Amino acid sequence: RRSSSSLGGSLVALDEAQAGALFESLRTRGYALQDGFFRDPLFARRVAEELRALHAQHQRQRPQQGAPQHAELWPNYTHFVEKDGSLQLLQKAGILEATLTQAQPASEVLQAAGQEATLLRLLRERLAAPAPPLARRGARRVTHQTVKFQVNAGGAFPLHTDSAPGVDGRLATAIVYFNADWTKGHGGELQLFPWPARPVCVEPKFNRLVLFSSQHVHHLVKPSRAAERLCFTAWIHAEEPSPEQPPPHPAMGEEATLLARSLSPRLRAHVVRALYAQEWAESIRRSHPDTAHRARAVEQHWEAVRLIEQTLASELECIRALESSGTLVETINAYGLEPKWL
Repeated sequence: RRSSSSLGGSLVALDEAQAGALFESLRTRGYALQDGFFRDPLFARRVAEELRALHAQHQRQRPQQGAPQHAELWPNYTHFVEKDGSLQLLQKAGILEATLTQAQPASEVLQAAGQEATLLRLLRERLAAPAPPLARRGARRVTHQTVKFQVNAGGAFPLHTDSAPGVDGRLATAIVYFNADWTKGHGGELQLFPWPARPVCVEPKFNRLVLFSSQHVHHLVKPSRAAERLCFTAWIHAEEPSPEQPPPHPAMGEEATLLARSLSPRLRAHVVRALYAQEWAESIRRSHPDTAHRARAVEQHWEAVRLIEQTLASELECIRALESSGTLVETINAYGLEPKWL
């Protein structure tokens, strides 16, 4: 039975215990899961029906590439930055999506799902709560959310983060799935890489919420073999924290110093790319058609890995030695270097 104190409105209800568990998991592990996100499963089924209708409309119209599209669903692209700073867009196979603006006039069901603000309020309230001075360092004010609906018809996503420090203010990513008939053979699992912890595989089950750090949790989507894999994604935005010097650490030995550098926001993404280099390359191949642009993206990835291996050789040697002994997370915690996710 739910308590009388809840954060949710008419669509979502989280009691204080559930809300606290979600936030604490996000804060300490970088991600959180909650099944039965929408209070009424019939509402979630109606969202799925609306997304299928959009997909059917898109298939009937079959807009030509580069021409004005009257259907509400649009292709999804991976953004690759070339050495000269130019941007290369690489279309993902089988991925279609729409914002509420693109889906106008959206149905009342999609409007209601897209405007649901329970998670926005949760992060705003919890991050604004009083905290000890050190816990407040770099505190961020939550501002708004943006939403996309997605239909995956046989596609995949490469390994990536949704944002990065100083890029666009996205703080947390929330995905809700609408796949009532999903089974293990359908694929399309979300794989999270909350390094230094081990990867986590999330099945896209009906009415399941997964919440994770937009800036620090790398993730990919495995190839979907279902006719349609349905979800929506909400990004919670926050003001970028003002630059601050990190709190002083007592004198650290070489191992602690290498780990502290590896976990810093500036280097963490590079460390993850090097540690999961093979998975990263394979995810690029799985997610895009076989073209010269895809080959260039894979080549550029391996160029980046070689540079990281040279530049962070000592850090990566230390990490791999601790990983091989199964003591990486334990050692990081012993030094008080737990990663900051929000």
